[in-house]
Amino acid sequence: MTKHLFAHYNEIFPKFWDEPALTDYNGTDSYTFREVAEQASRLRDYFKEMGIRQGDKIALCGRNCANWAVAYLAIASYGAVIVSVLHEFSGEDIEKLINHSESRLLIVGSYVWKNMTAEHMPDLEAIVSLTDFSLIATKREGVEISREPVTIPRNNHIFTVRDLDDLLLINYTSGSTGSPKGVMLTYRNVSANIDTGLEFLPPGGRQNVVSMLPLAPCTDSSPSSSTRWLPAATSTSSPNPPPLRC
Repeated sequence: MTKHLFAHYNEIFPKFWDEPALTDYNGTDSYTFREVAEQASRLRDYFKEMGIRQGDKIALCGRNCANWAVAYLAIASYGAVIVSVLHEFSGEDIEKLINHSESRLLIVGSYVWKNMTAEHMPDLEAIVSLTDFSLIATKREGVEISREPVTIPRNNHIFTVRDLDDLLLINYTSGSTGSPKGVMLTYRNVSANIDTGLEFLPPGGRQNVVSMLPLAPCTDSSPSSSTRWLPAATSTSSPNPPPLRC
């Protein structure tokens, strides 16, 4: 029987609460498991203030970085649908895919955003920087992402376990054989990847994992961003080239 990815996380996060969870290759951003949970909670609170509902789509586009994984977790644990777009597309193509997906929010890296224009994506209600989770643009003045400390109880109910057959992710392909296609993955798909991935991890102890493939749209996205914390691995995301921010 497939074990829900958040059932895994609800076991792992409290156990390794103050130990390292994520870091960038160049050490720009680093998080413990507690800090990952806290930042994800801040983003979920923002989604709620923006009126995002379960099943609404939030686009995510940027180089590999610790914040990419945090944003992925925040969207998934809120119950929204992640729209994963490869950062190596042109700005115009990224805009087209975001419009096609009917996303309500966009979380985007600064490297990508410099080639994009908010007015080309009229359905977006806000654009958030993946670099520091600040607001780039918004149609809801006065709704901000909190910078205040967040207290998350250290227990086994950090993340809501949702229906395995709910839609979790729309992964746009790289377009190597034509126009990019939006591949729809459920919580069950990703959870099954975790179960399979665990079979190949060395037993016992902490593991260090380096994530090299683009987190979107390759298979590194769902298995790696989900298994990177199992069992309590410390993951290092490597942008291309490594010295640059997401």
